[in-house]
Amino acid sequence: QVGYAPDWVKKAFVGYYLGTLGELEIKESAFWLIDAATGERVFHGRLVSRREGGQPYATPPYQKVLEADFSAFHRPGQYVLVVPGVGASYRFRIDEGISAVVARTYALGLYHQRCGADIGLPFTRFAHARCHTDSVEIPSSGNAKVRERLLGFTQGAEKNPRHTAPIVKELDADLYRFARTGKVDVSGGHHDAGDYGKYTFNSAQLVHELVFAADAFPGAATLDNLGLPESGDGLSDLLQIARYEAEMLAKLQDSDGGFYYLVHPKDRPYEDDVLPERGDRQVVFPKNTIATAAATAALAQTGSSPGFKRAFPADAARYLAAARRGWDFLRVARSRFGGDGSYQRIGHYGDEFIHDDELAWAATELFRHGRQVDPRVAAAGVPSRRS
Repeated sequence: QVGYAPDWVKKAFVGYYLGTLGELEIKESAFWLIDAATGERVFHGRLVSRREGGQPYATPPYQKVLEADFSAFHRPGQYVLVVPGVGASYRFRIDEGISAVVARTYALGLYHQRCGADIGLPFTRFAHARCHTDSVEIPSSGNAKVRERLLGFTQGAEKNPRHTAPIVKELDADLYRFARTGKVDVSGGHHDAGDYGKYTFNSAQLVHELVFAADAFPGAATLDNLGLPESGDGLSDLLQIARYEAEMLAKLQDSDGGFYYLVHPKDRPYEDDVLPERGDRQVVFPKNTIATAAATAALAQTGSSPGFKRAFPADAARYLAAARRGWDFLRVARSRFGGDGSYQRIGHYGDEFIHDDELAWAATELFRHGRQVDPRVAAAGVPSRRS
């Protein structure tokens, strides 16, 4: 919908869902590309079947979708794709700058998710004041709402034969009790989705993707024009977004080195009817090895990133130190409870191979950057053949 780069693959999908009538049967077999400025037909192609596969439904969806491939057309401009007798697309561009438009759109999307910041003009008209700046509670075992949600989060753990540890249906069943008490500052970062929660595994993944992009893709680290408040200051926009998230991620570390699994409202699952600055009181949820290993990996990567170290040397050192404390927590946990025995499900984030892949990720990031890791823990973290 944004557009296509001239020399990249250019495909469009044609179809329509009619509700109880099912999918629209499209009889046409051809499409045209029309120059939006002149109305000229500039490219003609054949529609081919593009049936969806692998969906676990009795009636498979997307079985009558057709694909229009116009990758062979390279001329920059504004165009409309037309299927005679069916309809036309919105206007779209073929232009070398499309990837920059996508990058800027994604950056602004993340800007709208910022927590603890003033959001507004000239960057967006969807303004709101600083939010979730108060310290959040570390819950006690008497918090009935937290217990109720733990029952939901841990549902299905009993079906996994590798889940040999106690199931965290209540706080007292957690192997890794809160080392801190009272309240903790976890401000900053980004809201996870339409709600205002913060999920440690997802946060670690975002940090990884931003730092990896800045380090691995030519030119990505030099982008300083994504339309953000910090754009134009001479520092990488990508690394500054990563820093904003990594700073919050580091705050999720308990004093024993483990990382809280998530931040959520204290008394209900989601803040779905209030603006961010009027959000609920929040609590942290217990630690586990998945959250700790993912945070350890992401902070180790950030703290060791050549670009990040150049831009933010003091922060890089702090993040690497936090990652080392996280690894020490994991080493003690696995030494005390064993491989599978140290794993406790709290939610589905990162849970596909229990904690194997996160442990391997953490070991890899620390090993890559000179941290000597216990080979017994690292080997235990290698994903099984199931992965």
